[in-house]
Amino acid sequence: MASFLRRRCVLNFHRHFSSHAAAPLPPPPPPSESISASLIRTKIKSEQDPDAIVRLVSPLAESLTATTSVAGRHARDIAVRRLAKYRRSSDVEAFLEGMKKHHPQTANPEAFLSGLIISYGKAGMVDHAVRSFDELEGLGVRPSLAAFNALLAACVQAKRFDKVPDLFHDIPSRYPEISPDKVSYGVLAKALCEKGKPEKAYDLLKEMEEKEIEVTGVTYTTILDGFYKKRNEKMGDKIWDLMRKKEGSLIDSTAYNAKILNVAHNGKPEEVLKLLEEMERLGLKPNVVSYNFLLTSYCKSGNYEEGKKVYRQMRGKGCHPNAATFRTLLFFLCKGGDLESAMKVYKESVRRDRIPDFGTMKIFVEALTKGSREADAKSVIAQMKKKYQDSFLNAWRKLEVALGFTEDDGGSSAVASA
Repeated sequence: MASFLRRRCVLNFHRHFSSHAAAPLPPPPPPSESISASLIRTKIKSEQDPDAIVRLVSPLAESLTATTSVAGRHARDIAVRRLAKYRRSSDVEAFLEGMKKHHPQTANPEAFLSGLIISYGKAGMVDHAVRSFDELEGLGVRPSLAAFNALLAACVQAKRFDKVPDLFHDIPSRYPEISPDKVSYGVLAKALCEKGKPEKAYDLLKEMEEKEIEVTGVTYTTILDGFYKKRNEKMGDKIWDLMRKKEGSLIDSTAYNAKILNVAHNGKPEEVLKLLEEMERLGLKPNVVSYNFLLTSYCKSGNYEEGKKVYRQMRGKGCHPNAATFRTLLFFLCKGGDLESAMKVYKESVRRDRIPDFGTMKIFVEALTKGSREADAKSVIAQMKKKYQDSFLNAWRKLEVALGFTEDDGGSSAVASA
């Protein structure tokens, strides 16, 4: 849920930023440009070797700077995330600094450089994001509200929530023309809630009201979620009532998911069902996050059969299981000893390229081994080693040793070919 709200908070920033761009939108890129960027993005996404990723992106700093296509920006973001995943910070820096050199040729240098600040955040390199903000004037771009919001968003992306309050107060004192807006306050509220301080985020509502700054539905939902996560239902319900009373109501599917999460944690599937029915009566469509919470609620209460039923019915409701669906169900099926169903869920996660995290997969393999299904366990390990040759290869090898397997065992191809 936290990652879902974080994405929503940053998405809200992007929408605001786009609507306040100083320069007019450039004309659509020529077809070849978009196709080229799309091909680059596809290659980077499928590449497992970090050195190969570096070879792919190193010559592209200028061309990806020049492109105005969404595919070009996505290619940059994917490259940064992949290199960060392999802890190649120096390569991320070389790539982004290379792009920074070409900023004068962009249609909107401020927007472009703000995008690079966010990219540093996605790589977890907050100090570089701050430095990039401080370098704006030297590059001929006066820091503005958009760049300020980009820096705050970068801190959220990097999960450096502690830096947001300081930057929120420090930068406007250095640049009087920068006055925090609804997006700035929304990011600050997110940081405070992630730090376990929803009470301080709640205090922002009064401050925003005094300054006549709109409180968005995203900000209300962030604070709502923050209180529910601290099990402060009284304050969570108070925010919920505030949202209901707003003109047009600010209650949406994401707000309902925050409330559903609170109920699901307590293992009350009947209450989750009531909220889902209430959503539908209001014309709000439950999404995969909503159904994941229902599935979790059933499983936490020990009703694995109903959990499996939710999983089977999701597609009929227009929702496709995501990585969290497979992770949750696989974990609880192993806990309940239903290895046959667990194997089916695992195979489906492979087919959909939504394989759960290493921790869940480790539990799965250990359960297979304890359940006298060593051949399946070995096959799963072999498939995981093949798929994740760099990131978790050593972890899988250590698990093989711990389980008494040898690399030569390899495992049958039954699961891999499924």
